[in-house]
Amino acid sequence: MEKKSFTLLCLLLGTLSSFAQRINIPVAQTDPRFTLSVQRSSSIAGGSEYYYFYVQNNTNREYELNVNITLELACAGIKTISLRSGILDVLHLLPGGRYNSENQAQFIYFGKKECAVPLGNNSYTLYKGISCTISNIVDISSEKEESEAKKKAADQAKAKAAADAKTQKEQQLLNQQKNAESTPAGLQASQSVTAPKNSTAGSSNAGLSEKVKVNGQYVQVFRQNGLPYVRNADGSYYQTSEEAYSRIMSSAAKNTPVSSNQEAAQQQDSQALKFTQDYARNQQYQAERTEIITKGVTDLGNLVGGWIQQNQADKARKEALEEQRAEEERQRQYALYLKTSSRKNAFAELPSKDIPLSSQDKAPSIYYFIYSYSNLESEYGASAYISNVFEIGRYNDGTRAYTATVKNDIANLSPYAEVLHGYYYTAQQAEQKRQELIAVLQNTGVAVNTIFYKGKGSAAKSGSAAADKQESSYGTVISAAAKVDMRPNNGTAPKPKADNSKESQAKNYGTIIK
Repeated sequence: MEKKSFTLLCLLLGTLSSFAQRINIPVAQTDPRFTLSVQRSSSIAGGSEYYYFYVQNNTNREYELNVNITLELACAGIKTISLRSGILDVLHLLPGGRYNSENQAQFIYFGKKECAVPLGNNSYTLYKGISCTISNIVDISSEKEESEAKKKAADQAKAKAAADAKTQKEQQLLNQQKNAESTPAGLQASQSVTAPKNSTAGSSNAGLSEKVKVNGQYVQVFRQNGLPYVRNADGSYYQTSEEAYSRIMSSAAKNTPVSSNQEAAQQQDSQALKFTQDYARNQQYQAERTEIITKGVTDLGNLVGGWIQQNQADKARKEALEEQRAEEERQRQYALYLKTSSRKNAFAELPSKDIPLSSQDKAPSIYYFIYSYSNLESEYGASAYISNVFEIGRYNDGTRAYTATVKNDIANLSPYAEVLHGYYYTAQQAEQKRQELIAVLQNTGVAVNTIFYKGKGSAAKSGSAAADKQESSYGTVISAAAKVDMRPNNGTAPKPKADNSKESQAKNYGTIIK
């Protein structure tokens, strides 16, 4: 039973981190950005040896990398280990972050002294050699910065292109309007109707005619690139029809004013032509304006589309990191569960046991130790008190100390409820179980404190007052046969009964040898 319990405890230790004494294993550092540390437990006392791995990020950058370790172990052979932070074989390190294998996985290996490496002083180890590699390093911070820089540059380029296109179109419209209003050539360029030519119209430019009074205003006519124009007295001019041009030229030759009907026809022709020109300019302006608006909407759509794609990529990466961190937290919680379960199981394997009556167990001496504990569910606040191994002997009359008496003695040895555990027939057996319990507690992060209890040794060894009372001033008392212990086995002392023969017993000094 004890051997089976010890095996179960050793198996449970494989899931836990150790706070006991550890030995640093020298490791070659291959990258100044990271520091790799390896430790092992001090020896394989108990049949197992723990290994712990740490990776420190020495920078303010965020990284993903692969860390592969090869352990050469006696008894267990070659072991290959890939450190990881989540479900994939990738180690994720935040800026200045530190990976601790105790929060992620357990590395425990078993062996025997016969195949282990001796260290001296009856100590042994499985460790023979180690090699480590760091590869596939990805600078997550650099990727984020590069992505943000590309996005910013693209946004700026799109905004600048849209602004330049808009400015260019507006300038083109402005120039066209100025050209159309500044010169007759501009008017000619913008009109859509060409006046028919007659035999009197030439293709060359002609000078101004004589002034002709038309409806109270003096006007002149001239040709520009073969087209007829009317010039007002204020210097403004407009294109006119060949018929109006001929009438004004004829009047100028005759030096007679143009009739009102002729003037009205001339004005009507000029207004129709002006309306046509204005309409053409307006149509061109609306078309170019529509083009600018359409291009702006397209550019804005592309810009928004780029933002959406970038946001989706950022969101996906953020969700992946959150999932990885959630997985890390689940593994940490699972490791804590295994740790606390091992603590509870360790104490459950060592139950409380009352002191047996001498009629139930004839052994001259039995051995116990005491323990108490608190906060076993806490990750870092668990503590325990464990006593020395002590003897419960038999008095000269064959009886042992009451369980209640011993429990009353140990009631205030620790701040928690004390448990009396035993019993064992040798002090060595009890000490072995005590050391196994301490190892389990220390390996699961419990703070172990030591308390002392002297026990209830045999009367012959302790020289107690009970033994002294057996000596009489009247001579050596002939001891009667050992009493049969009829006390109940519930750890409580029986209530004393009234004895009417006390007086006679007090006067009976026994049989005196003369």
